[in-house]
Amino acid sequence: MATPATQDSTKLTYCRTIMSFLALDLKALFIIFIHAQSLQGHFFSSTEEHVVSYKNFSQTSGVVVSFQQRILSGDFFLGFHSWDKINSKYGATNITYIVRIEFDRWTYKHLRLNKTYHRFWLPGVLWLEKTDIGKEFYNRKFNLTRSRYSSVVDLWVEPECFLRNHGISRIYRITRSLRMHVYNLRWLAKITFPVDLYDFRELRQFGKFLTQISGVDCAWIHPRMDEGTSLLIRFDPDRVTGKKFFSPEGFHDWDELNDQYQVVNIGYLRGWNRAVLDFTSGMHCKETTSEVALKYKHTTGISSVYRNEYSNCRLTYRILVKFNHRHMTPASIHYYNDWSSLNYMYGVVNISYHEDARLIAHLEFEPGLYTNHQMKAIRSEYLKLHGILFAWVEGVPPEVNTRMVLRMWKEVNLAEYTEWNTLNSKYFTQVIYIDHNAKEATLELPQGRYSADKVLDIYEEYRRLPKVSSVKTRPFYHDGRKVASERGGVAKLRRTIWEEVKEKDNKAKEEESELPNDTRVRYTPLYVKYRNKTDNSMWEDHCDFH
Repeated sequence: MATPATQDSTKLTYCRTIMSFLALDLKALFIIFIHAQSLQGHFFSSTEEHVVSYKNFSQTSGVVVSFQQRILSGDFFLGFHSWDKINSKYGATNITYIVRIEFDRWTYKHLRLNKTYHRFWLPGVLWLEKTDIGKEFYNRKFNLTRSRYSSVVDLWVEPECFLRNHGISRIYRITRSLRMHVYNLRWLAKITFPVDLYDFRELRQFGKFLTQISGVDCAWIHPRMDEGTSLLIRFDPDRVTGKKFFSPEGFHDWDELNDQYQVVNIGYLRGWNRAVLDFTSGMHCKETTSEVALKYKHTTGISSVYRNEYSNCRLTYRILVKFNHRHMTPASIHYYNDWSSLNYMYGVVNISYHEDARLIAHLEFEPGLYTNHQMKAIRSEYLKLHGILFAWVEGVPPEVNTRMVLRMWKEVNLAEYTEWNTLNSKYFTQVIYIDHNAKEATLELPQGRYSADKVLDIYEEYRRLPKVSSVKTRPFYHDGRKVASERGGVAKLRRTIWEEVKEKDNKAKEEESELPNDTRVRYTPLYVKYRNKTDNSMWEDHCDFH
């Protein structure tokens, strides 16, 4: 017979057992609840509110970067931290990592991908975006005849969650189910800022700053805002033919370069054996444009590469400087003195503050004193000053009436003609070109110095010189020729100057490496002192067609 003490101990043991089972059940229920909530968070496509918010977020202007180094090891996300300092300086608010899926050309099916790319909504994917790459054929008159497209799929992911749920292997599995193959998986990252803090040109320069960081390959603007840079590719006719150019059997030796440098459109010019490559907007890479062009030139089947230099053929006489809103106010920029030595060194003639509400100041230089490339070197010096975030070089296309042609009498020896020296000294005119056979001399007035009425008066003074038969205007040919007026023409070719990219010899490379960024600018001869020397012209060499 059990004693009361034994009965109490039995009841206590039974109660403890029941409580332990209840605790296990509550723990299991709690784990199941948490797991269900996490799964609901993984599949973001099922939440309508999330889709709407991220659709708007994906259209926010930002800078997308590609990496030179790996940011993951197996299924472990390493991240990238070399940009923490610059992101903090410029006020970056969000960094989103993107997995770009590039498909193999042999098995790629564009229509099939358009219908089924939503299958890539995987656990850990925040947003899904498909980007089309244009491939167009143009005839001899530069009119569009037909086009086709290929696409890449961008998965905006939460890296740890995406890798923990085997996102990489799932991408390959889904692609195989579509009877396609993955050519490459490229990890990208998009950096965003507060709304309306920076515009396009500021984001573009911020991307350039990012490419100076070790580990960053290229940077560009997302979403696309305007036309980017272009290259004109000339093919070897014995190796590359226009027939089936974009087909899987066509020319594909440049595919890896096109993917690396974000080519968004390819226009093949049939009959010309050339193609125009359009890069995405605001593109900057570790390599310069010339170095990228040389990579294309070294590709099998490409004979020469041309770079569009139209934007460099302009009169640059102003630098816009934007200050850091954390350190400066619209009132304090009027008393900024850190740039005094640079202003004196490079000859700033006026400082305008009419955009002080946007923390922007305009530094104006003597028109024609520096070339476009020299102004860019001066801009780099201002960017080193404290409190300055961005700086841009601003210019205008050349005026068409500042270059004149003097036709002389047949018996005049132009090599010994000195009657124009007084006017050349008075108006700072350069003698650009002398044609002894036609008895013509081409003279150029400083850009931006004289009004249109004053230029006409100057023409009249030259017309009254001895032994001058006529004076007429010679237009600048790099204003851009209209190559196609019909619908569907290549509009991008209408304002271009294609300059061939060539290898530099060893001597030029040594001189460039030994020369600091500002030396050539600091000791540039004044335009007035060397007014009759063509090597000091305000235009680059490729901007004149004599």
